[in-house]
Amino acid sequence: MKTLVLITVLNLIAILFTPVASASYYYAKDDIQQRVINEAKRQNVAPSLALAIAKVESNFNAQALSHAGAKGVMQIMPRTAEQAFGVHRNRLFDPDVNIELGVKFIKKLLKRYDGRLDIALSHYNGGSKVQSRHGELSVIPATREYVDKVLTTQQDFLQHDEQRLFTSRSNQSDIVYVDDFASLQADQLTPDTNSQDPQIETLRALRLHNITRNYKGKKALSASNQSKHFKKSSSAQAARETKLKKVRQWESIYIN
Repeated sequence: MKTLVLITVLNLIAILFTPVASASYYYAKDDIQQRVINEAKRQNVAPSLALAIAKVESNFNAQALSHAGAKGVMQIMPRTAEQAFGVHRNRLFDPDVNIELGVKFIKKLLKRYDGRLDIALSHYNGGSKVQSRHGELSVIPATREYVDKVLTTQQDFLQHDEQRLFTSRSNQSDIVYVDDFASLQADQLTPDTNSQDPQIETLRALRLHNITRNYKGKKALSASNQSKHFKKSSSAQAARETKLKKVRQWESIYIN
């Protein structure tokens, strides 16, 4: 009798502590990226921006969970999902739901802050403290690294797309494909502001500014390095001559 009771108790314990299969699924990174692109296009948001946020937030991981409780590809906070969009927190690991909310959220923030991408990203990552009591807008210091990382990642996606445009081959008659970027005419390189997102133009202008700034900085640094190099070379030459003089002295002693 005692044996039967013991077996029954053990069976109950086994049932109670048997791991329940998780309702999570693996999604390939390429699949998640394509879902992000499709949703961004559907909501008329720059795909490069949506991709950059997804990359920085979760590296396209649909099951990502932060220490603060943010979930999924776009790292949506459960409170934001429920209060701002009426979506239950249990649905945030569904990549389609998560991506839709993330794109919708950044779009809403861009509209709220009159297209200020840096402010919108700071709010996305750190909350509404971007606006002071007096209405002044500024990036939250704790989110500065995040904002810079997303902007840099967006530029990387844009550069990748541009490189693919100018190096690939296609039979489509409405696209210009060349091997040498320099062979394009100026009018072919002029952005079509009517068909491109203003954020893309802002990023390209920023990239041009950075390239120009880096070029000027390198030019000044080059001049400084040349001066240092000259002094270093003179010092090294003097050291070599001193060493050679000693060697000759040693040789003369040895020969004599």
